[in-house]
Amino acid sequence: MQLTPRLLLFPFLLFATSLNAEVLIYRPIAVPKIEMEDQFQKPYRLDRYKDDVVILLFGDKEGADANKILGRAILESFHPQAKGKTPGQARFAPILEIVNQPPGTRAPEVHTIAIASIGKVPNLVKVLIRNQFQKASPEVPVWLDFNETMRTTFKFKPSSANLVVIDPKGNLRLSASGNLSQAEFTDLVNAIEGIRVESVNTQITPKTP
Repeated sequence: MQLTPRLLLFPFLLFATSLNAEVLIYRPIAVPKIEMEDQFQKPYRLDRYKDDVVILLFGDKEGADANKILGRAILESFHPQAKGKTPGQARFAPILEIVNQPPGTRAPEVHTIAIASIGKVPNLVKVLIRNQFQKASPEVPVWLDFNETMRTTFKFKPSSANLVVIDPKGNLRLSASGNLSQAEFTDLVNAIEGIRVESVNTQITPKTP
């Protein structure tokens, strides 16, 4: 039986396609609960990152390299000091400050999270896959999706990079699949920064007349 993507429940405002990419911008809507373990069987929950922007990068084995390149580019866009660092060191680079940020407000962090869309496999195969990821990524956690959560919840393009942008309130705001052009990547970074600025602005208390 074919699964119906729950993405269809997310109303979108803008749909854009190019030769190699597809981008959707959504009305803010809460994302379903997402829980997974990484290659070391450490559990993670998406709602753990409330108050920050989260970029979930996901795909199958054939799309792993594209996701890795895209994830690194996003990371360095918001953490410039990550450039030239190892993956383990880059994780702890400071976030880029927001221009003219009002005092007393907090700028959201931008978390890039890699998810391997594997699917349902026997437990023995899970052990082998975890071992492979431990060797390939000993410093950076990779969430292992054994339940087809990502491909049945969001827009999914096989053999390609896929991402969704979750805002600090836990709402889906944007998704992208395929190979982004430089202009599309710039628009993506600007959209993420816009979400950060939006979050800061909501922290400002209006002055009483």
